Amino acid sequence: MGTIAVLVVEDEVLIRKYITTMIQKYGGVVIGETALGEEAIDLVLRDHPDVVFMDIMLDGNIDGIEAARRISEFADTLIVFVSAYDYEESIKKEEMLNYFAFINKPVDRVKIKDVLDRIRDGDKLSSIS
Repeated sequence: MGTIAVLVVEDEVLIRKYITTMIQKYGGVVIGETALGEEAIDLVLRDHPDVVFMDIMLDGNIDGIEAARRISEFADTLIVFVSAYDYEESIKKEEMLNYFAFINKPVDRVKIKDVLDRIRDGDKLSSIS
């Protein structure tokens, strides 16, 4: 995979801007940003990103896990969860086929680079903490 199209779903503006900047720095193309799980679903339907960097605690009526579950019903878009809370085991139990990685906050730029590199290399699952 060459260029990676990314949707960033994060309710904290500064963190969203940091993640977006790091994705662009490491060769990804950010095709959308939102703080809402509902809007994330709509953006995936409309824009077909390769990967979604998804916070778990979001603004709106649904959290990131529910948004990812709904996305996995209609798209093979990879999901990279980003959270300050340790939800990794809960996420793995969901058995979402498009779950790719979990990154703990505070987000380290090296972890973002590693995720993008692994996606480019065609890896199936990445456990990055």
